[in-house]
Amino acid sequence: MGGQALGAVMWGAVADTLGLTAAFLLPAAGLVLAALLGLLLVPLQSEHDVRHSELPWPRPPSLDWDPDAGPVLVTVEWRVRDADVPGFLEVMRYLARARRRTGASLWGVFQDAEDPELFLETFTVGTWREHLRQHVERGTVADAALEERARAYLAGNTGTVVRHLVWAYAVPAARPDTEPDVIANALPEPAPTAAPAAADPP
Repeated sequence: MGGQALGAVMWGAVADTLGLTAAFLLPAAGLVLAALLGLLLVPLQSEHDVRHSELPWPRPPSLDWDPDAGPVLVTVEWRVRDADVPGFLEVMRYLARARRRTGASLWGVFQDAEDPELFLETFTVGTWREHLRQHVERGTVADAALEERARAYLAGNTGTVVRHLVWAYAVPAARPDTEPDVIANALPEPAPTAAPAAADPP
């Protein structure tokens, strides 16, 4: 709050001295200069390879549904040996960030209580179209490398098992997901009318 008050006083003095135009142009020029200096002196760097790469996922099924149907729940089964579980779960922490960056939400990984070597990764995507874009548009070389690191922990010659589940009320065979009428074919209630004004006493 104190900085705002001090800035208002300072730029008010500049406006009084140099005029209102200068009071607007000077901070604009300062912002441009600061941005240029930042690019030259502190260039953006990344330790990850952010070049585009299609992810090593199985090709999704071809559907005749509306591409905006959703949400979509994606499940991935991973079978991991007991000794490799700590390393696998550590890699999955980084893979979770990649999933979210490409459009996933509600990400999680769960261990089967009856089959401890079986892990189920789950996440949701807003629409089927958005999930297709995850496959072909949003992946990077670093994301693909993370996927391969996770696959290195798969037991034996097993692979992942991927399933795609679309919100049941969004598929063509379902009725729209709308609030049902309380009473079928009921007539609308009449609009309320104003009560007559009471007569003045004699």
